[in-house]
Amino acid sequence: NTVRGMRLHASMGQLYLPTEVTDAHDLSPAALLRVFRLVARERDVQSNAKRLGATERGGDPAHGNRTVGANDDAVRQHERVVACAYDVAVAAHDNLQAAEALAGQVPKTAAAALLTAVPARAWLKHFEAIGFDPCSPDMAPRNQLAVMARLYWHWARGTY
Repeated sequence: NTVRGMRLHASMGQLYLPTEVTDAHDLSPAALLRVFRLVARERDVQSNAKRLGATERGGDPAHGNRTVGANDDAVRQHERVVACAYDVAVAAHDNLQAAEALAGQVPKTAAAALLTAVPARAWLKHFEAIGFDPCSPDMAPRNQLAVMARLYWHWARGTY
């Protein structure tokens, strides 16, 4: 949830990432919030440029030419944000694996309390597929019904 809500929290001027992660990537809270604003603005510029067919060099954006308004500093800082999100996702994945290793020790009656691992596992898989980019417009998994079905299946079996 920490990474999944980053874009929303940043839009409200809030940040809930561990400081050891942001410090490791040389990102202050203010810089991280600025990155989300810059990336959002850059995506708007790129979207408008693609829609209008305008590029900086007059070429095709699909062939690697940068669109009007591309900001190298925003790109570098965006890469740092992705690295922070990756670190948090790795920690979450490690925690899920540790919980799975203890699955045999959890009484079936207590397994329902651990069902949050089911959508978390699905979301982490989706997050990996989009390149660990918390600024991506594709942050929300598309198939919520499949996640809910999997959640019901685990609930019915008493597993997580």
